[in-house]
Amino acid sequence: MEKKLDNILSGLDLSEEKLISMRDGRYIVSIRTDKKNYLTGIVHSYSRTHSTCFTEPLAVVEENNQLVELTDREREEERRVLEGLTRLVSEASSELITCLEIMGRIDGLFARAEFSKAIHGISPILSSENVIYLLDALNPILLSLYLESSKEERTANVEKVIPVEISLNAEKSILIISGPNRGGKTVALKTIGLLALMAQAGMHIPAAEGSRIGVFDNILAQIGDEQDIAMGLSTFSARMEHLKEILEEASESSLVILDELGTGTDPEEGTSLAMAILDYLSEQGSLTAISTHYQKLKGYGLINKKAQNASVEFDYEKGKPTFRLLTGMPGVSHAIEIARDIGLMPETIDKAAAYLGKERGGSDLMIEDLAQMLEQVKKDKDAVTIAKEEYTLSKKRLDEERAFLGEHINEILGQKKKEAEGILAKAKSEFSEAIEFIKEKGPAGQAEATKRYLKAKGDLVEVMAEMTQPGWSGNHVAFSAGQTVYHKQWKKSGVVLDVDETSAKARIKIGNLKLTVDSSGLTPDPEASPQQEKVKRTGKQWSISSSPMDQKDLNLIGCTVADALPLVDKMIDQALVHGYARVKIIHGVGSGKLRKAIREHLEENLNVRDFNSGGGDRVNDGITVVEL
Repeated sequence: MEKKLDNILSGLDLSEEKLISMRDGRYIVSIRTDKKNYLTGIVHSYSRTHSTCFTEPLAVVEENNQLVELTDREREEERRVLEGLTRLVSEASSELITCLEIMGRIDGLFARAEFSKAIHGISPILSSENVIYLLDALNPILLSLYLESSKEERTANVEKVIPVEISLNAEKSILIISGPNRGGKTVALKTIGLLALMAQAGMHIPAAEGSRIGVFDNILAQIGDEQDIAMGLSTFSARMEHLKEILEEASESSLVILDELGTGTDPEEGTSLAMAILDYLSEQGSLTAISTHYQKLKGYGLINKKAQNASVEFDYEKGKPTFRLLTGMPGVSHAIEIARDIGLMPETIDKAAAYLGKERGGSDLMIEDLAQMLEQVKKDKDAVTIAKEEYTLSKKRLDEERAFLGEHINEILGQKKKEAEGILAKAKSEFSEAIEFIKEKGPAGQAEATKRYLKAKGDLVEVMAEMTQPGWSGNHVAFSAGQTVYHKQWKKSGVVLDVDETSAKARIKIGNLKLTVDSSGLTPDPEASPQQEKVKRTGKQWSISSSPMDQKDLNLIGCTVADALPLVDKMIDQALVHGYARVKIIHGVGSGKLRKAIREHLEENLNVRDFNSGGGDRVNDGITVVEL
């Protein structure tokens, strides 16, 4: 039809007015009123200014009639289909409603999961007790706002959210937060309430692992100005109305959050009323967190055994709050400093400071001094932490250098040992030849035999002289596991658990205390029974067991781990001295703790080649066979 209308208009001198449109479901053309006689057709209407008429050419009337009829039939078919669908929906309405509810729950779960991923949330420990214990807790509203920022700004913005630590329980059920305006008091209160609500809604919270939250029957809050002009209520009256409802609802399983309790009226009366409200909530057993600027309420936090003070930190150097929450100490409002930071007129600030100087109480000055001292202590602590890190790094570097040196010393020792073994073998051969020579030649060969003997002896003396040099630790006492030693500095006796010759350190046990010490600070215990004899060779000492090893089995059933491990080491040492290649340790099955500790200990022993269970059944699993 559009093509047909184009052809009709093209045959007329109306090229500038080829406008085809639809009216009431029929195709029409728009032409100027002064040219309407150029086209035979039905005029449907005129424009508002009567300059254009909308005409249906007679050539398309029949097609338009068919179009209208088809459109009506189409509309009727749509209505019939929709009726059928509506009937199907109606028949399955209960199932569809259930599905919608399930979809809503699933959508909620996915939303919680996505939010948890975004805020790096953790699952708090839900407690049956009335408790809130939050570690490094972040305000979820601030966090979500910063997470909406661009990727480049996100990390920097998230770091602006300062974590807080909160502890409320039956013993300390009231938290009184004070400090400067714009310092984060209200944010801290909202963080407590929001995280408690999130936990009860099954959501992860932005806090550190170990955070614990009770399950509350009510979370009651009063935050912000509640003035209601329409009801004729002032700020104070509106707050009292709301407080009345809160006190009626509060129970031993409730969390109550009150911002600026007692404000809106005379400070003396407001403070008295606030303390009475806190007494009531304490008697009810509710957990309560409030913010205040009132000095008497800060004092209430010091004298009431169930109350505790907290303050938002103030940076005295910058004259600005840091938004950190400090538990255990009340804060100062710093109204003048905040006004100065906002940009209030300097002359007004100076006059306010002068007025304050005349009336300021001693407690405020004392709190300020304490806060400044605390800030200095914190800086000193940070400096100590940095120094400790530097010390740890230096010690690590020194240990690495010592280990490197130890490796090279071991190489030299190994080389010298090989040389000594070669000379010993050669000397043994020389002695054997000398003996055979004397046997063959008789007295006539004694001079030659003596010459060979003296040469072999000289070679041995030379090697042993090298071994007694300082690098060989000729005067160093070698300690072994199980040996009783005396710590010179602490003047205490203990037992050697193991020795690290590379670092010249020994792990010892004194009483129930296990520690690693320098071997140079130890001596053999003079009061210990003589379990070992010292055999000296050219200035170097070797420890050799003086008693024969009667058996290759060690029964540790009934021993503790601390008592068993030194006995294991001692038995392995004795087995090596007596030339055994295999020993058996009987530890039993039990809980498996002793077996596990012994096998882990054996893995670290360089004298152990391998170990395994005595067999596959439960009885034999109580035995460990050690290959040396």
